[in-house]
Formats: sequence, C-alpha cells, structure tokens
Amino acid sequence: MAKTCDVMSRPDANEVHGCGWSWFSPKCLRKFAVFNVFMFVLSINAIIQGMMVNGFISTSISSIEKRFNLSSTKSGVFSATYDVAVAIMLIPLSYYAHRVNKVRCIGYGMFMVGIGALLLILPHFIDGLYVVGALRSDVCDATRENSSCDSRQAAAAYSYPLLLLSQLFIGFGAAPLFTYGYSTIDEFDSHKKTGNNMAIFMGVSTVGPALAFIGGGYLLTIWGDIGKSNYLDFGINGPSDPRWYGAWWIGFLAAGLASFVTSLPLCMFPRKLNDTDERKKNDVVQTHAKLNVDFSGDKFAYFKIFKMFFFNKTCMALIAMQTAESMIMNGYITFIPKLFENLFGFSSSWASTMTGLIIVPMGLIGSFMGGKLGERVENRFRPIMKMCMALTVMMVISSTAFLLGCPKIRIAGMNNPYERTDQETFALTHPCNYACQCEGLFNPVCASETGISYFSPCHAGCAVNTDSNSWTSCSCSTIFNQTVNTVHKGWCEVPCQGTQIIFFSLFAMLAASVFALAPMIQSAAMRVVSFHHRDAFICFGWMFMRVFGSIPGAVLFGAVIDTTCMHWSTGCDGSTKCVLYDAKNLGFYIFLFRTIYGICRNYLLAISSQGIRALIFHGHSVLSEYPDTPILTYLRNGKSKLSLFELRVSQKLVQFPSATTGLGGKLKLFAFYSNLSFTGLSTLGT
Repeated sequence: MAKTCDVMSRPDANEVHGCGWSWFSPKCLRKFAVFNVFMFVLSINAIIQGMMVNGFISTSISSIEKRFNLSSTKSGVFSATYDVAVAIMLIPLSYYAHRVNKVRCIGYGMFMVGIGALLLILPHFIDGLYVVGALRSDVCDATRENSSCDSRQAAAAYSYPLLLLSQLFIGFGAAPLFTYGYSTIDEFDSHKKTGNNMAIFMGVSTVGPALAFIGGGYLLTIWGDIGKSNYLDFGINGPSDPRWYGAWWIGFLAAGLASFVTSLPLCMFPRKLNDTDERKKNDVVQTHAKLNVDFSGDKFAYFKIFKMFFFNKTCMALIAMQTAESMIMNGYITFIPKLFENLFGFSSSWASTMTGLIIVPMGLIGSFMGGKLGERVENRFRPIMKMCMALTVMMVISSTAFLLGCPKIRIAGMNNPYERTDQETFALTHPCNYACQCEGLFNPVCASETGISYFSPCHAGCAVNTDSNSWTSCSCSTIFNQTVNTVHKGWCEVPCQGTQIIFFSLFAMLAASVFALAPMIQSAAMRVVSFHHRDAFICFGWMFMRVFGSIPGAVLFGAVIDTTCMHWSTGCDGSTKCVLYDAKNLGFYIFLFRTIYGICRNYLLAISSQGIRALIFHGHSVLSEYPDTPILTYLRNGKSKLSLFELRVSQKLVQFPSATTGLGGKLKLFAFYSNLSFTGLSTLGT
C-alpha cells in the first residue's frame, strides 16, 4: 500500500506498486505507476511552474509596481524572495531525501504553489479599485509647475507583505520540483537514458515561460479592473496610454488553479514504479571514488556529506559552472524583453511575444539535441564535458549578435543638437522650449519629415494636441525645416530589417546552445556521486545556484545595463529610472558578459573533466584502492583496447596478487576474468 510523504522503509523489489492515497489504492490504477506516465505528469507540472515563475512574473512586474505603488527596490526584493525561499527549502529537502516519497512531496509542493498564486492576486481584490492619477499635460505650458505630480492613492499597508508571502509559498512549493524531479527521473529509468529524459523534461519546461510571455502580453491589453470600472471614464484611450493598467492577475489565477489540479496525480504515485527494476537492470555505476562514502549511522552525516562535496574538486567545478549559468540565465530571463525593446525599439508587448516565439522552438530543439548528444556517448562523464566545451564556444560565437544593432535614433538634445550650428552642445532644454516647463516629461515623438525625435511634445515645443497620437504648432521642429510643425507619437523608425534577421538567427543559435547544455550538465552531475548521495548533491548545488547565482544574477545584470543609461528620470518620490539606453554600449556589455562567462565555464569544464580518470567498479575506484594490480595498471597505461568493454565484478574478485608480472601473466589474469563471464570494462573517459 502506498504511503504518504513520511519516513518509511524501502519497498520490496518484487512488490507491485499502485497509485492512490492511503487506503484508497484501487487495482485499476496500478497500470499508471510506470515511468512514462510519471514523466508526463511531472512535465505538465513543470509547465505550470514555469508559466508562473519564469513567465508571468516578468511580464507583470511593471503592472504590479503600478498597482501597488512599488519602487524598483521593492519590486526587486519581491522577485528575489522566491529564490530565497527555494534556497531555504533545499536544506530540509536534502536531509529527508531518503526518508520520504519524493514524487508525492513534489505534488504537495505544487499544491503550495497554487496557494501562493492565489495569495499573489489577493491584494488586487481586497485593495480596492485602481485609482488613475491625472496625467500631466505634455504640451508646452509656461504655467505648469515642475513640482506637480500625479495624485495616487496609497496602497494598503498589507498589500506588499502579502506579495512577499505569496512568493515564499511559491518558492517553498516549487523547490522539490527541480530537485527531487531530477533525481527521480534518474532513479526510475536507465542511466543511459538520463540525458535524453532530462532533455525532454527541460525542453517541455520551456513551454511554460513561452506561453506566459505570449499570453501575458495579451492579458496586459485587457483592462485590469474589468467588470468593475471602465477605463474610458478616466480619459484613457487604450493600452498605449501611460496610465493603462493591464489584467496581470488573470494569468496567476489560471496558473494557480491549474497547479491544484495537476498536483493531485503526483500525490498518488508510489515511492517506486512498477517498471523501474526492468529499466535499470543493465545500469553500471560510474561514481567518483571519493564520493562513495557511507555515512549511515553518523549523527553528523548531513554535514559530512556537504563537506565531502565542498572539498571535492570535480563537484565544486560542476556546481560553480551551474551557478554561473544560473546567474546568466536569471539575468537573461528578467531582461531579454527589455534588451529587445532598447536594441530594436520594440514595444513591451511585442518584445515579450518575440521572446516567447524564440524560446519555445529553440528550447525544444536545444534540449532534444542535448539529450541525443548525451545518449550518443551513453552519458559518460568526460565525453559530455568535451561536448559542453564545444557548445560553450558556439555560445560565445553566437553572442556576437549583441554587437549588431540598428542605427542610432537621432534625439534632439541627447545625441543630436537642436540646431545644426550646435555640433557639440547636447541639452534637452533649448530656447525653443525653454519656457515650456518640460522637466520630468517623457513621451517620445517624431518629426517624420526630418527624422528627428524628441523626448516629448513639450520638448518639441508643441502647443496643440490634435489627437492622442499627434501634436502641432511645434516650434522646435521648425528649426530643421520651416514647413514641419507637426510630430507624431513614438520614436522615429530607422531601417533595421536586415540586421534584425541576422541578430535573431544568431540569438536562436545561442538559445539552442544554452538549452542543449542544461540536460548534459545535469546528467554529468548525476554520474559523479553515489546513488544515496544524489539528492543531497542536487540540493547542495541548487543552494549554491540560488544564493550565488539566481539571487544576485538579475541585480548584476541590471547594474551592467544601467551603466549604459543615457538619461535618468526622477519621480515624485525621488526614485529614478532610466528612460533611454545607449544601444551600442548595451549590446557590447552583454557580449562581454557572456564571453567572460564562456571562458570561465570552459576552464571549469576542464577541471571537472580532469578530476575523473578512475576505473569504476560498482561505485568503487579500483585503480585508487588497488594501484598495484598488474592487469589494471596495464590497462590504465593504455596498452590495450580492452577498455571498450564493461567488467561487472564484485569488489572481492579484483583482489588478486600484485606479484604477477609480465604480459603472459596479465593475459592469464584477463583469461581468468573472462572465464568468470565478466561483461566488460567500465571506465570514464573512454
């Protein structure tokens, strides 16, 4: 009978395992306790989690700031709270890994994710309606006071704490999915298929964020207080209005309800699947010798296991590499739409849509490619490391996409003078708009006839607003052309179609390489530790990835981006935000960031690869324990091609006399092994 997520003993190998809860375990459900069904259910949950954490958060962060009057600092803390919760949860997950039904713990966690999603949208419903501030006129107005600011209703005091609490729930609940999820995939199927299974799992996981980027962009075109108020009553003409508030909460509501539904099947799985023994019957353990230590019965076992990982060169190289990748990926996930906006002038909704359109196919292709490459070398450690090095080089090459960019937009007073005679003078104020009181206004407009853009209609000296998208009687635009006194909403467009095609082709190659690496690295990490330390190693690695990678990653990435800011806007509360970036420097710094990381990554890959050279017999390094064994010394020195086979032999049979010398003696020893029907030689690095 299946048990819950409590301490339990291992089930008997011959036991038939069924699905259900406690006493409810009908025989008709036993046929579902197989690996393929488990993978399907786990992947569906990964999609839901990805939609919420890596998708809707990114697309909704600006709407959440607007709705609850959050500063950038507070929204940053809100985003990082999820990673903090995951890092905290990894400690008990690693400690109780061998005492619980891991699949059911994943299910209980996803149920908690659903609770977190509902908590996240709760302030939207209990904090009253969105109060639209009076938008300051952006035409030239000598009577305007620069100190005037939009009136805003202060958000309720409990809104922000509820948002943080929701992120804690989501983080605590999502932690088992990508820790126990990886280990159970490896435990339930053959090691030779681990890379392929990881590729499928990670590839399917990318569908969630992609759907959220595309769907979230659409949801933001729906009025946030739908059914409760009409945006036309506030003088808002549509989503293009700066005061627009989109229905960000619908995505979290749908994902939260879906989490409740998809978590239930996971809670029904037994601790061991019915087809596990059959799938793993030909597995050969490839454990690093120094990492196959039994700490059972030791009250300090938990700390000794972590100490063992920390002082192992191979383990720490792998973890450092994954931590660096986590830092890069968290930065990319957070800022990719923003990069597209500033490099090519895309709108926020189109930038999010483009992100999804690229990530979905390239994520699937890359993950499939990584799984097949790992399967081709039977997921052996050193060949995987070599392929990872090659893919890292490809990533650096494809990162040259960020060196491309559209021609710069000519902005009056910023990178283009208001008058042709002012070749070296750049200032937003000019005699043509000096009396207009334009400070703090930002609503880009274009004088299409001259190709000159202005920060706002006010900066263009416009006195009349003809409609929501056009202004006329613009004194500054007539400086370049006496007949031009009209501007239109938005930056002036620059020809860039050819550059965009090359950029997105290289970016697609970069995305495919990143997703191809992920399952290979995860599969390699599974190979270096013993079976009973696998969960602890995954949790240990994820703690490093969260604390030193994900949490500071977005902050560091954002700091690099902020160094390219050309103009900062100061809000009424003294907070500042960048409204214009130098696209050329932005692309260069992103390329430099990725290149430095690529060099460090290949160095760590080399350390990992050199750290494992031992011949492995059922989790024990024979060359380390019996260095004087003639036949093993002979094979180790590369004098034979016998390393292509796999010997599966118990430890006691390799303890033969070391005095046997000569080629004849070595061949006799090998014949002795062959007569015992050994199945070959298992070695890493062949």
